[in-house]
Amino acid sequence: MKFVVLPQLRGSWSWELRQGDRVVATSAMHFGSRQMALVSIREFRAKAPRAPVYDQGGTWLETRTSDAK
Repeated sequence: MKFVVLPQLRGSWSWELRQGDRVVATSAMHFGSRQMALVSIREFRAKAPRAPVYDQGGTWLETRTSDAK
């Protein structure tokens, strides 16, 4: 999975979280600068830093920790 920061109309920015070609999450708003979009990504990640990750079938894939990269 990866985050992609996207330029929008009139100089605003947004982000998407993608898994391959599939978009799994998007920012709820547009931001006035690229830097603010990056701040939003950091805040989004911080909401559940230790949440386990499962696939669609319920198979455990990993547990995220605060020191994970």
